[in-house]
Amino acid sequence: MVCQENILKGILNIMQFKDLTNHYETLDKKELIKILNDKNILLLKQEDEIERLTKELKRVEDIEKDHKKLVGNTLEDNKLLASEVAKKNNEIEQLKKQLDNPLHKLREAGI
Repeated sequence: MVCQENILKGILNIMQFKDLTNHYETLDKKELIKILNDKNILLLKQEDEIERLTKELKRVEDIEKDHKKLVGNTLEDNKLLASEVAKKNNEIEQLKKQLDNPLHKLREAGI
């Protein structure tokens, strides 16, 4: 089914190209030169636009790469901070236990 559609599109393109060629053959030299120049100008504009979009795509890809790097570094930093927070919380819990221990209180009081 898709193959038949592609064949039909190809045939249609060939027919349109033949029609265009036949049309060009009816034109005088000046008209043909003008049409070809206009088409070349259009092609040059399209090439410039492709070049501009290619540069813009590269810029966006670089930004995305930098963003991923920053996010990765931030995640790594967050893991380190979480580990440090867990250690400090553990130390705080140990100190609380020491303070709650009655023997510790008596020793501090000198008894």
